[in-house]
Amino acid sequence: MSYPEVMSEEWTIEQLVNRKYRGLARFGDGDFNIMRGQSDRYHHPCPHLAQALAETLHRGSNQVLNCLIPPPLLAQPGNLAYQRWLMYLEANAGILPFLNDERYGSSNVSRMDSCPHLHTTGWWMSVSELWRDRDICLVSGSDRSLTKKKLDTSPNAPKSVAEVTCKARDNFSQLDDLYKLVLEADKEVVILSSGLVTRPLVHKLVAAGLFAYDLGHVGLWFNEGHPIPLADCRK
Repeated sequence: MSYPEVMSEEWTIEQLVNRKYRGLARFGDGDFNIMRGQSDRYHHPCPHLAQALAETLHRGSNQVLNCLIPPPLLAQPGNLAYQRWLMYLEANAGILPFLNDERYGSSNVSRMDSCPHLHTTGWWMSVSELWRDRDICLVSGSDRSLTKKKLDTSPNAPKSVAEVTCKARDNFSQLDDLYKLVLEADKEVVILSSGLVTRPLVHKLVAAGLFAYDLGHVGLWFNEGHPIPLADCRK
């Protein structure tokens, strides 16, 4: 089965830091589960969310870098990552052909469990370039990942941080309210760690002229700019 080209994690972040794109939206297993009419760990089956995800992925803004799960580096039949990859392809065989023929970013930019070679202080510094000395609005559903404190104590700290909170689960119904609250915060950059509502919300915010980056999970792996041992990270 053919699969779109996916950038490396390093190139994905570089495209954003250089402002080739104004937004980042990461699509993973949960998004594809919802598009298949199933549930995700953090969202019940929802046809309206499924449609929003599908439209965002298929006809999204060219100012937003949509991201997919990249193929495993070691594509060997006996490799566990490869077996999981085959299961992912088979489960989504009815969806993948509808993806645009374009280059996608890597959804693993914030998944150090999938990219342990990026679990470094240097990678955190690279990611934090997205908010360095800028006025930020943080949209989050819990304190598991990114928090105001983690942004403020990062090597490249933001100028200011406003916070918008959403539900941790089943939050697509809050899409319009979150959009309004972010606009009212009147910040230049929006950092999102807010579950499945994030993908369509990123596209709405970029269409409104903001920078919006989906960085869910990344805060799980770092504290005060330094990597947290993987064994100690909350899943």
